[in-house]
Amino acid sequence: MVSIFPCLAEAVNPELKSKIEVTTELALQGKIDWVTGLKKRINLLKNIVDKDLALKVASKLTYVKGAKKTLKKLKKRGYHLVVITGGFDIVAKRLEKEFKIEVICNELVFDGNKLVDVKIKVADKSLVFKERFHSAPYAVIGDGANDLNLMKEAKLKIGYNPKHIVKQYLEKNNGKIIYNLEDLLKILK
Repeated sequence: MVSIFPCLAEAVNPELKSKIEVTTELALQGKIDWVTGLKKRINLLKNIVDKDLALKVASKLTYVKGAKKTLKKLKKRGYHLVVITGGFDIVAKRLEKEFKIEVICNELVFDGNKLVDVKIKVADKSLVFKERFHSAPYAVIGDGANDLNLMKEAKLKIGYNPKHIVKQYLEKNNGKIIYNLEDLLKILK
């Protein structure tokens, strides 16, 4: 899915959109800590985004091409799918509802109707995974620096449109790189 923050910024103050995109990119590249970047983006939108707008924007976000088909086929093949995302409940919970998969994500916090903070549940994806699933063999699909800790322990490491830092890691560690989600079906037989 497309990230919700740039869409929210565009809806309330288009000048904020580029600041949010730059901060997101720096975090995905590993140039700033993910949580620091998250808080920075929240602070840009704090008290100017209301819950109704956030829900409206979230409902209009579209899935990445091939996502629905790939998720359905993986479920049919018997895979246990879990999404651990640095994203937010108002977007990620759609995946949980539509595809009946477990989603672990951060939560946007509203006071009354205004966005005021984020409840961080996913600061380190590998810790979240270990707390829930212990050490079962698993595959990780990620794109940014915030996915690297989880990838390091994964049996199968897959970068989907990976940022440079992830691509370098995958090339050095026998990972796979895909640019089309349907290619995932060829890897996960």
